[in-house]
Amino acid sequence: MRPLYCLLLLLLSSSAAFADHIFGGYIRAERVSNTSLTYAITVTMYENPAAGGDPPPARVVNLCFGDGQFREVPRAFPVMSADGSKLSISLYKTTYTYTGPGVYALVATVVNRTAIIRNINSGLSNDQPFALRTTIQAAGYINTKTPFIPSPPTGLQIPLKQRFSMLVNAADAGGDSLSYALAVPLTSALPQSTTADWCTSLSAVATYQFPNNAKQVGTYRINAKTGLLTWDVPTELGSFSIAIVVSEWRYGQLISETHQELLLTVVDKGGTPITPPPYEPAYVGVLTATDDRAPDALQLTVSPNPSMGGVVQVSLQNRLGLPAVFSVLDNQGRVHQHIEKNQVLDQQGFQLDLSNQPAGLYFIRAESGGRQVVRKLVRE
Repeated sequence: MRPLYCLLLLLLSSSAAFADHIFGGYIRAERVSNTSLTYAITVTMYENPAAGGDPPPARVVNLCFGDGQFREVPRAFPVMSADGSKLSISLYKTTYTYTGPGVYALVATVVNRTAIIRNINSGLSNDQPFALRTTIQAAGYINTKTPFIPSPPTGLQIPLKQRFSMLVNAADAGGDSLSYALAVPLTSALPQSTTADWCTSLSAVATYQFPNNAKQVGTYRINAKTGLLTWDVPTELGSFSIAIVVSEWRYGQLISETHQELLLTVVDKGGTPITPPPYEPAYVGVLTATDDRAPDALQLTVSPNPSMGGVVQVSLQNRLGLPAVFSVLDNQGRVHQHIEKNQVLDQQGFQLDLSNQPAGLYFIRAESGGRQVVRKLVRE
């Protein structure tokens, strides 16, 4: 019995050590054939080096291609280091050919996310699977190269009680327009499954809070057009997970979305403390495409706002001549209602009942033809 007990302890301790390495990452896909839908796919992982600056332990990632197929992808060498020994960048590379056009969600999972993250489960984030997603539109006429996102600077350490800004600065090889939005980190319920079930087990981290929402202090935003992320100001020491979605647009059409996760560690570097601005909840921000040729294509109104009774009138003026989809999100990005309007109408209106939802801040999102528009709603 004792040898079995010792083996169990060894497995648990090695699992915990393994969980302490993943800081974040993203998936990049690049079409590499003019005659087939063949893509070179790279999963980039930001990891904490082992003691002495050695590369993190060797591993594989589970990669789902969005069409029901998946495979294990081993790490490619060499492992690159950034900012001395504070951050290692591991690459996992493969190629895949789709049998036909479509919209495909590439999903990568590993076990596990770095432990003790302040804004996930109040710091009790141990043994939580880590997941990434990039969605591509594969078609014969689209030569997709999803954005390249440079490695994060300065080991992701940011100063306590000082305003922090970071330019995401994604680069698109094809010259397409890019937009940026805050997102919620992803996880998988079945990261080590040997079947394709894990491909559909992806979900947002339910206990996640945006960094400024955790203590309801200051602001946390990203500029949708420039990718400038600003946290004004961190007031608590520790590690905080952040996630960003980079959307790629071509002639007003959404052709890819890349989900990137990072880990920011707040440290005390001294200096004169900055007083935080008034608290403003962060939210999953979504704007229309950065193509300015039809800036008023979608106009969304919600009234009354604030709403005391819970029933509001939603009206969308849609100049695209396409069906629309409406979603209701809370201030953590969770979707509470999803409404499809399949009729093609210039003006669409309906009553939305939120009487069963608690008071708070919500966001009404309308999507049509690859364009999206969001309005805040206060439920009193």
